[in-house]
Amino acid sequence: MEKLWLNVKAFEVVFSLFFACALYAVWSIQFGTAAGGVVGGAGSDSFIIVDRINHTSHWAWYYQSYLSQVGGQGVLLAGLFKLLNALDVAYFALLSSNVFALLTALSVSVAVPFIYRNVGFFGVLLVFVLFASSRWMYSFAYSLYWVLFTLILPLTYSIACGGMMGAGRRPRHLFLLGLAFIVFLKSICGYEYITTLTILACAGYVVSTVQSKQGICLRSMIWIFAACLAGFSVAFLLHLVQLYAIHGWDGVHHIFGRILMHSGGDGAAGRADILLGRLQLEGGMQAAIDKLSTDLQGHQLLFFWLSFVQYFSIDALSLFSVKLSFGVFSILSGLAALRCVYVLIKRGAGQAIPVDYPWALAAFLALLAALSWQVLAWKHMTIHYHLNGLVFFVGIVPLSSLWLLMFIKQAFGCSWVGPDVRYVLFALLAIVPSALLIGQQWAHVEAQARQLQFLAGNPGVEFVKGRLDKLEVQAMPRGMTGIEIPRGLGLASTRIVVGGWAFSSVAPAEIEVKVKGVMVKRLVPDGHRADVARIYPEGPVNTGYMLSTVVPSDIDLQDVEVWVVDALGNRLELTKRG
Repeated sequence: MEKLWLNVKAFEVVFSLFFACALYAVWSIQFGTAAGGVVGGAGSDSFIIVDRINHTSHWAWYYQSYLSQVGGQGVLLAGLFKLLNALDVAYFALLSSNVFALLTALSVSVAVPFIYRNVGFFGVLLVFVLFASSRWMYSFAYSLYWVLFTLILPLTYSIACGGMMGAGRRPRHLFLLGLAFIVFLKSICGYEYITTLTILACAGYVVSTVQSKQGICLRSMIWIFAACLAGFSVAFLLHLVQLYAIHGWDGVHHIFGRILMHSGGDGAAGRADILLGRLQLEGGMQAAIDKLSTDLQGHQLLFFWLSFVQYFSIDALSLFSVKLSFGVFSILSGLAALRCVYVLIKRGAGQAIPVDYPWALAAFLALLAALSWQVLAWKHMTIHYHLNGLVFFVGIVPLSSLWLLMFIKQAFGCSWVGPDVRYVLFALLAIVPSALLIGQQWAHVEAQARQLQFLAGNPGVEFVKGRLDKLEVQAMPRGMTGIEIPRGLGLASTRIVVGGWAFSSVAPAEIEVKVKGVMVKRLVPDGHRADVARIYPEGPVNTGYMLSTVVPSDIDLQDVEVWVVDALGNRLELTKRG
């Protein structure tokens, strides 16, 4: 009997850790760039957990203000915060956010040894590129609320360890117990996408049969489904006990009301404002807009369908300005389904099952996994376009891509794994963290140079030109900022609106916005200003800029500084007063 999941060499373990660290490093730069210097930025909806941590001292350990989940991540982090006697909630939350991102990268790397052995070097590289180039990963990996690694683990754990299902009673029970625990962990952190991860666990098992050579067993898939259901059920029962302890039967009724609302079982028409906004941007949908605007209740099927198809046009990833939508990968999964049908027909004629069949079936199951949540919780789908792309990315994108790679490999007889590939692998992937470290150090040196030039008396003003046309500050209600950690802490916040033009005659320039001396936003001028071009024809094409950002502080105009800084350190303050 093969060693199956135990056949993991020391090289593969080190390689997996290296993969995770490189992926985390790429995400760190992408997340920092996307945040644009915003103070207190964290992943989506983290404010809910920050609020829980902030109330550690006077809330019972099981208490939650957000009743739609057990809030296991909030309970755990609040307990750690109290145990460590930490004083700064913001620092603790930011640190936890980064730990969650690293755990997410590790959850992806769980499947790396299997992919390396069965697909080869290009399979691992493909997975790295997919997960490194998608905003759905780096933007949610840092979320304290979504705990992304619990959504990924059912798939990667089943790929890595699914062979245990055919290795005897004890290994099978251990695998199912581990899977039930993972689903329980996901469920106490939030029930979103529970149907998706359950089907993905089955898809992972299907992929694992590539190595175990035992064939796909329907009974094993039923056991996997049952294990996921058991993990979910225990978490749900725990949640009911928690809700009763907090709000009595009103709390219990709350969660059932949420289930009915998201599934459409409450009979309400729902919200169509987000969909209508998207349809208006697309154009050519005025008839549908009129129907949904005037009689949403009478056009529920149209509401469902138009909301559903929107997801296929959303970008799944972006690599070197090339964007691929979820529709592309969904088509790939559909082709994989056709491949499965073809293989089964040929099998009836006595032909052997090709090596890409499990990958094709897994890709098709990933498509069903995504559609399951979109259909069963369709009212959730209609308002969460900024979230539900996760159900497509986690399964469809990697599995359909790996199937295509295996299909090409089989069809053309390609052999991409050589005896010395591990050394090539290390050499290639070493470039990623090395380049990031060099870039980080370069940025550090550049920052030091700018500080020295600033302290020396602001040289280079003659090379930098600009004007501030607009500077406004607008106070915002407490707790209503879009920045996750300050929102969770209930801090006062202010929106800053800045606009004007700027450029440098000797190097690329950018705008720096500071509040009380602290950098809060950077941007590169990207708007054409015809008036500036007439006066300074030697300047770059794009000199105009406009930005709106929120800072977690109660400030006025005197606290804001706007600078033009070029790559050589030349700088000019546009808000210089007096």
